[in-house]
Amino acid sequence: MKSSPDAAPVVDVRSMSKHFGELTALDNVDLTVYEREVVAILGRSGSGKSTLVRCVDQLEEIDSGAIYLDGELLGYERTSSGLRTLSDSARRIQRRRMSMVFQQFNLFPHWTVLRNVTEAPMVAHGLSRADAR
Repeated sequence: MKSSPDAAPVVDVRSMSKHFGELTALDNVDLTVYEREVVAILGRSGSGKSTLVRCVDQLEEIDSGAIYLDGELLGYERTSSGLRTLSDSARRIQRRRMSMVFQQFNLFPHWTVLRNVTEAPMVAHGLSRADAR
């Protein structure tokens, strides 16, 4: 469902597949998420929910398909001879534009919630504590 008829997707997953050896974790997945849209991914344990999110966040390499963030192809760049995998540093730059909460979030128990959520913008984007807050 689009949030607006003219809205461009924020995340656009096209025909994505991911295998772990003989196991097919994701098979030809399409997912489009628009700005201000709330999406829930439901399924039984082992159905690929976490793998999907890890692929979007580039923590897992996909075997086929494409993922776009705000229209930018993630993990690859187009060249005259086809797609070329981005360097680790270029992928890190792309990943700074998104975030995810892990199933085991591993928060720092001695920090407040505010400190836990402001630490990443301070480290990853160089924001001051006030700006991150």
